[in-house]
Amino acid sequence: MEKVISKLEGLRGQGNKFKDEDGFVYWKKLDCKYHITVRCSLWKTGCKAKGKVSKNDTTKLVLTVGHENNHVGNLYNIVSKFRSICNGRSKNEQISLRVIYNETSSMPEFINKNVGPFVSHRRTMQRHRKSNQPTSPQTMTDFHYQLIGDYVHLPVMDNVPIYMGKIGTDPEEGITMLFVLPEIKNILRTGSTFLMDGTFAAAPSFNRECQQLYVIMGITFNTGFPIAFALMSRKTARAYNALFKRLLEIEPQWTPQTIIVDFERAAMVSLKAIFNNVTIRGCWFHSSQALWRKVGEFGMIEICTGHRNAYDIVHMLMALPLLPVDKVMEGFLSIRQFYTENVENSLPVESCRIFQRYFQYYKSTWLQGPNADILSVNSVIWRTNNVLEVSHQHLRMHMGNMHQPEPWVFLKGLITYSSGVLADYNLAIDGIQVREPQRQIWIDHQRNLDLASRLLAEGRYTVSEFLACTKHVTPNFGVVRPMHIAQPRPLPEIQPVVENRQPVNAREFILERWPIVDGEINILHLIHGLDNEEEEENIPHPVLPDNTYISLEDLTIEPIISESCYICHYSMPTVIAIPCRHQGLCAPCHQTYIRMPPYRTIPYYRCPLCRGEITTYFIIV
Repeated sequence: MEKVISKLEGLRGQGNKFKDEDGFVYWKKLDCKYHITVRCSLWKTGCKAKGKVSKNDTTKLVLTVGHENNHVGNLYNIVSKFRSICNGRSKNEQISLRVIYNETSSMPEFINKNVGPFVSHRRTMQRHRKSNQPTSPQTMTDFHYQLIGDYVHLPVMDNVPIYMGKIGTDPEEGITMLFVLPEIKNILRTGSTFLMDGTFAAAPSFNRECQQLYVIMGITFNTGFPIAFALMSRKTARAYNALFKRLLEIEPQWTPQTIIVDFERAAMVSLKAIFNNVTIRGCWFHSSQALWRKVGEFGMIEICTGHRNAYDIVHMLMALPLLPVDKVMEGFLSIRQFYTENVENSLPVESCRIFQRYFQYYKSTWLQGPNADILSVNSVIWRTNNVLEVSHQHLRMHMGNMHQPEPWVFLKGLITYSSGVLADYNLAIDGIQVREPQRQIWIDHQRNLDLASRLLAEGRYTVSEFLACTKHVTPNFGVVRPMHIAQPRPLPEIQPVVENRQPVNAREFILERWPIVDGEINILHLIHGLDNEEEEENIPHPVLPDNTYISLEDLTIEPIISESCYICHYSMPTVIAIPCRHQGLCAPCHQTYIRMPPYRTIPYYRCPLCRGEITTYFIIV
């Protein structure tokens, strides 16, 4: 079969491709003495068409093997379009090449079309990606000279340069490359709370020269905004000194009041030296994370997942930073006492030794030395720098989730991410809420923590009771609290009824001990009333109810819930009376109720609603 063809010229004026009048494209295969052997450009997809082109007349092709029946003439155009899309996305996007190939091949126009395997497109996609960025630098110094030289136009946002230059004059300070976002840097002057943390995954390697990307975030409008990004080759106190002094040169009015760090000692030493009146706090999540890592290192995972009280001890230690500074040691001693009374006798000897090592680790690491001064986050609004951790994740997403990306990929991802941050900042200063609403579980945790802190400050909670409540607001790191194994408890001894006792006039008894002054009625009057018509003549000796702290997921009964507390009429009831199952008291009113003297005619061991005898109070935490 003879076809009229034309030669396709390449970019350099040369080419080994031919195209016939039907749209089929042929590639040169062999160059013989008198002719050129060609084959279909889609031979990799299964087309066996081939032929010869005479060197004397290159406008004619003689096909020796025709095209397959299912080989349509526009398939070349389809493959070309597919390749063009893949190459264009590879050039402009930083996501994985494989992801680009998969997403493009799933487009409707390419479904059920043989566009070739990924390996046949990979090298071309890589070449297009590299063509869109300068030569990758091998060191941080090379990258610095590129950014201030031929590529000074690249690190720019809104026509404002974000690269502030290289910091460091000696090996101890190392090399620090500082990027500061325009407009957002105003938070250095106006803000009071700052979060600082480093990440290794988002920093280019520079042949292992760069150790971290250190990010400084400021809080304004109840939202965290990253201000500065620093690529650092050293993590020494002098390196941090040079960084903070450079930021003070950029914004001399930077006077932070509170800084939350991740317990890195070099950064803490530098901050105390640079800022005299700053309050440094440790990140509560980082301290909890360190405790849980030690649980794994000490081989305590099996103990904590099988023993409820052992699990609670670890989480009460995590809750210690929520206490005021002067009560942290008292809390630690109460946890040790809880361990002695509830855990020590139920564990093997080797497990007890591990727990003793764990307690010793906590005391030496967190209650002594520099960490002890910044451990407590009591009465602090921003207790963690988790919002900064989320910022790290979003930054990596703009870099294609690459681990230690190439320098130019890092710069492009940083600018793209920072553009979105700048847009959010402009909305925030305009009074528009940009922070995502909190999940309900975190709102509940904050409410419970606020209540426990208030009761502790008022003296209505002991330190051990505070820790028993706040252990539920600590992170569980994916390990669910073990189920409670109920231990049989001896039944309380019922005292015999007192015989031949004169009946008590309830009205006179109440007025004698709790007189109504100026027409005001005592709280007991509101609960029990003054009517003595149904008072019992013979009342047994009161049995003090037990207080049991329990979470909703561990509750095995169906309580009878009131809309509001019986006493204050506005708080949600969180205390259940057993056995009547009435849930009608809030925690503060319950504390007031049970502290009243247990007189026999108005005993506090009775339910305030049904006046039934109470053996146990379930306090929901």
